[in-house]
Amino acid sequence: MDRKYGYFSEDGKRYNIITPNIPRNWYNYIWNDRYITFTSQVGAGESFLQDALGRRIGLVKDRIFFVLEEDKTYGICGLPVNAERDEYLCVHHRGASCVHTKKNGLVSEVEVTVPRDGACELWSVRLSLENL
Repeated sequence: MDRKYGYFSEDGKRYNIITPNIPRNWYNYIWNDRYITFTSQVGAGESFLQDALGRRIGLVKDRIFFVLEEDKTYGICGLPVNAERDEYLCVHHRGASCVHTKKNGLVSEVEVTVPRDGACELWSVRLSLENL
């Protein structure tokens, strides 16, 4: 099995992307009746409201997660894509996208999801320092 960019879970419900460096962004579309978001393998993405006629109102554009530490900036979801990291994994599945990275002992987990009701997306960001 070719695992150049990733692989499906055994049950086929999740796709595990193992490198942020792919030819095109790999988006996961997550929605409810009013709100739609799409999230790439590096956590970037956009979202919009949609009315009953299908008209769209843009809300979030170019979502990107960073951590600032003194004079250093870390992209915690895989940006920039050419940056080296110790670990990287993005899991796209129905209802959420999760990106896990580790660099220089900083472990990050970012999850983007859309609740069943409401016009919003939820971001869960967990940061921890690995024992160095």
